[in-house]
Amino acid sequence: MEAAGRDLPPRRGIEGEEEELLAYLAALGRPAAVAATKLDKLGRAEARRALAAASARLRGAVPLVGFSARTGEGRTELWRVVDAWVA
Repeated sequence: MEAAGRDLPPRRGIEGEEEELLAYLAALGRPAAVAATKLDKLGRAEARRALAAASARLRGAVPLVGFSARTGEGRTELWRVVDAWVA
């Protein structure tokens, strides 16, 4: 099974390019997820606002995972998403 993920710095938010990619993947019947990366560059409150805005824009269509490679935040949740794709 093929799947796709999208790396999305949270300051940028969900834009038309991401929506187009997600719609394309949905039309192909492929699972997808969005990883909001670089959360460590935002304060806690700003990160929560950015994730809430992205979540509202996605409307639950795909999993949204906040992630920081530097701190490891979100790593377990992101692996759960990937594991579900291959299970």
